[in-house]
Amino acid sequence: MSSIESYLVNGEPIDQDHVNIRLLPEECRCIHPSKALEDYMEQLWLEQLKKQPNIFNGSKFRLVDSELTSTGTLNMTWGLTSYKEYICTCSNATIASQLVRDGGMKYLSRKVGVAAALVTKDNNFVLIQRSNAVGVYANLVDVPGGHPEPEKLRLHHDIKWAASEELNAECVSELFKSIVEEVEEEINIPRARLQSPLLLGVTLQAPGETPSYAFLIRSDVSTLEVETYYRTAKDQYESTRLLCIQLESLDSTALQLTPSATGCLQLAKTYLLAKLE
Repeated sequence: MSSIESYLVNGEPIDQDHVNIRLLPEECRCIHPSKALEDYMEQLWLEQLKKQPNIFNGSKFRLVDSELTSTGTLNMTWGLTSYKEYICTCSNATIASQLVRDGGMKYLSRKVGVAAALVTKDNNFVLIQRSNAVGVYANLVDVPGGHPEPEKLRLHHDIKWAASEELNAECVSELFKSIVEEVEEEINIPRARLQSPLLLGVTLQAPGETPSYAFLIRSDVSTLEVETYYRTAKDQYESTRLLCIQLESLDSTALQLTPSATGCLQLAKTYLLAKLE
């Protein structure tokens, strides 16, 4: 089961100014001492490539730990990982469970993801149905989302780099910028028509406690306009259709949602319904 953590402070989500990230080169995933197990995980990746040759092994950020302070500041420690490490350590529940038993989180990828509860000006949530061309959760209903990208900060998981305060600040910026870029690329809503993202919480997706940070993004776009924008979206290969659902009608049990979408929409619905009381 995935777990969901709310970051609401006094009933409000977190803005970019209240997030701190330490990015450390020593906080990459540790190699398991069993060569046989590592070889088996390598086979999982090769099998995934055969099924979906369009996926690639990009660098990703890795969550090490996090703490929400009593004053409403979220402090996180990150390292680097890769999409391959994610598939190898988290796509098989049996493998992930063994890695946790043997070393807690240190053998897991824990790649950082982002998800958007995107709300139109007429108060609809914007959802998409994933295509079968994506690496995981094919054909399930999802929210717009993806990952902050280390390569935008000139980082790669296979190349040495040094920690710095500049990189720490860039990580925070990339976390918040990435979700806006994902909405723009997947739904095609212009950035100028999106409000600044607010961090609602995080979904730790089973079996490897893979974090997906849930953001609320309001837009001044109507549902009809969203449908028009979506028809020419850049990343259309990732989805097959658009769904727009009213807050009051949103029933996650009736939809086949990804774990990330389930957590994101639950956090958003809880926050928005409380605002209506």
